[in-house]
Amino acid sequence: MNIKHNINYFKMSELLAYIGAGCMLIGLPLFIFAPGILFWISAIIIPIGAVAFIVGVSVRSNDKDMDLTVKQQTEDLYEDLNENAKYVRRVVQRVPPFTIEGYEYEQGLHLRKAKSGIIRSSKFTKTFIYMLKDGVYIKSRTVSLIGEASKNKSTEISFDLLKDIELRKEEKEIVYRKKKFTIKAVRLYFRYVNGLTVSVPVGNEIRAQEAIERITHSLKMYNKAKEESSQE
Repeated sequence: MNIKHNINYFKMSELLAYIGAGCMLIGLPLFIFAPGILFWISAIIIPIGAVAFIVGVSVRSNDKDMDLTVKQQTEDLYEDLNENAKYVRRVVQRVPPFTIEGYEYEQGLHLRKAKSGIIRSSKFTKTFIYMLKDGVYIKSRTVSLIGEASKNKSTEISFDLLKDIELRKEEKEIVYRKKKFTIKAVRLYFRYVNGLTVSVPVGNEIRAQEAIERITHSLKMYNKAKEESSQE
């Protein structure tokens, strides 16, 4: 990860690279076909444009670089609970963990609209949600795209303590470098029976909805079995 280039991704415009490319596109046909003074103008424009283009693309990361940064910082997050003595007897077999991931949105973070249309911030959280026979195990890592320390968090929630799970959507307006971003932030919330919550950001709502359906079903079955057992 090139921290300086990643910071420039958020702070620098691509305008310099576009101007450089435009100068080369204009100058090249003039250099080949134009006579006289236009030839000499093109001979000046082309190298200036080349330098501008090279500088514009070489001192800042691009969208692919940022995606690679996220991948490299989160690729070792997965844990096989069958190798963990605490969970080997409790993990639901043949049910892979749900992968929930997305950008964090709060004032003070760097922001930029990617070419794909998503609003990228300088913090990203990846979460694995493991199904247990008596609850869920949530393992998350929040990484920084600009060199700040990563934060790992593991939470086990017993079905005895879990009330429900839901998606919440919130429209936020965040100002970054005098530009206002309107963001539709989506988070997956786990709500305890005492009202406390644990939440993680969501980039793919379909995947999150699959997790909600599975966990809600398991919670209902667990409570039903507990109720039937208490009546015996």
